[in-house]
Amino acid sequence: MSANDENITIAEKNGRRWNAALGAGTGALEYCGQCGGPGIIETSMTLSSIGKGRIDGLTADIPMGRIGTLDDISWAVAWLASAEANYMTGQVISPNGGATIVGI
Repeated sequence: MSANDENITIAEKNGRRWNAALGAGTGALEYCGQCGGPGIIETSMTLSSIGKGRIDGLTADIPMGRIGTLDDISWAVAWLASAEANYMTGQVISPNGGATIVGI
């Protein structure tokens, strides 16, 4: 695991903790706390930080057979911000092509 991977993992875990605390503590105020936990997303930052070889290796293990795009995660973020999600709180939506079920 690279230093960058460790930083991302720490940030993700802290984000999930913050989200759970927000969801538990603000329900009575009718605030909803959720977050999106996307998998590997195709961006120039992803390519420059982990490299094409690593992306190709991870892609082979993702059940959907590819990394995500911004369009793939935008529906989840839009839904979380919508009135349709007003009874959800403390949740993490993970549009990641099935990466979490294989441990990526």
